Amino acid sequence: MKDLCAQSGLTRQAIHFYILEGLLPGGRKTGRNMAFYGPEHVERLLLIRRLQHERFLPLKAIKDLLGERDQTLVGYSASQRGFLEAIRRVLPTTEAGAVPAEELLARGLIDAGDLSELVEQGAIAGRRDPETGTIAVHAPDVPLVALFGELRRAGITQEAGFTIEDLGLYEQAVARLIRLETVLVLERLGQRPPEEVAALIERTIPITNAIIGHLRQRRVRDLLASL
Repeated sequence: MKDLCAQSGLTRQAIHFYILEGLLPGGRKTGRNMAFYGPEHVERLLLIRRLQHERFLPLKAIKDLLGERDQTLVGYSASQRGFLEAIRRVLPTTEAGAVPAEELLARGLIDAGDLSELVEQGAIAGRRDPETGTIAVHAPDVPLVALFGELRRAGITQEAGFTIEDLGLYEQAVARLIRLETVLVLERLGQRPPEEVAALIERTIPITNAIIGHLRQRRVRDLLASL
């Protein structure tokens, strides 16, 4: 535990809290008051810190995200995991910084209650200052905030019964899609240089996003035509 604290920069109390919350697996007991923690524990703790401080994600959202990540990577070899990690390092980092809630509200992007709930439920990356209660949203998630506001104005309202939790439908669909895409990348591109694969991903994401939109529209039309 002492070594784990030194390598992760976290206190013993914080690490025990993560274990109790299911964010971190426990160590392998080697004695009554001794446990062994491996490199995977350090990696997981550093990832949690990064998600907290760079993405502003609350622990509930981090736990869900790590669960999806573990499910996606189950059965993959160390070399395959290393390949995916190499791609992550090559891909451009997301925009840093945060946007105050006051700015988003002043621009009329979203209702204050919806914004607060989006952050509390982890639907967007943001954090609430424990002292002032003010909210800041991770800059890359501002477009998602604006799109949710557009949904509300289009008629997907609280009065009609639509809640923030309904976004989970899309989260689940996207999580499953990412798992399938990860399989394709590893099977078909696993022997290529990570830099080449990362560039391919960057080029094709906007295209596949457009394809998904058109397929969804077609599915809706086909369903209604079949009634």
